[in-house]
Amino acid sequence: MHLINSYGINSKNLKAVLNSDDEELLKKIKKTKSFNLFKVSYKAMSPNGLEILEDDFKKEISKNSPYFIKSNFAFGGALLCICHDLSSKLPYTQVVETGLIDYYLSVDFEIEKLEGNGSILLADENIPYNVIGEFPVIQLVAKQKLLELDERMKNISIRKKEIKILLNENENKSRAYQQIMGIKKNFRYCLENNLDMLNFCH
Repeated sequence: MHLINSYGINSKNLKAVLNSDDEELLKKIKKTKSFNLFKVSYKAMSPNGLEILEDDFKKEISKNSPYFIKSNFAFGGALLCICHDLSSKLPYTQVVETGLIDYYLSVDFEIEKLEGNGSILLADENIPYNVIGEFPVIQLVAKQKLLELDERMKNISIRKKEIKILLNENENKSRAYQQIMGIKKNFRYCLENNLDMLNFCH
């Protein structure tokens, strides 16, 4: 099972930013909430963790240092912070549990996982920049895949009242239904605003 955080993003803008050697972008990144959270992790790993963090993030957006020589932790962190600056806020912002929603999509709605995927939500391939087999796995769900997912789930309709009632009867099912309706909103939002979806899978 993966835990997924999603962002609505214009992938062309994202690709233009990566390896751009943009000092102003680095300044913006350092002001984000995500950067401050990563500071805590890096400080715990090393006495000079903050310097290492800034160096790692700078390399990830530098033309002179290809992203793939670094770990996913650094690349994922830099990309996450960039998304805070470039992305549109999706309607549903809670973490999605792939194993949970895949189970209920199959059992209650007869929607099976796509062939070759670990989950209905995951793209067929990792984002091209992400070539190291470590977490976080970062996947770009492009427009065509979003159209397919939106079509497969178009007949699912679950009322908030039903989700609330289920909370006392089956907490897992209630949580899954809430997430299913949330991702349906996210698919529709991305399609209506000509955005791709970027998933951070932990």
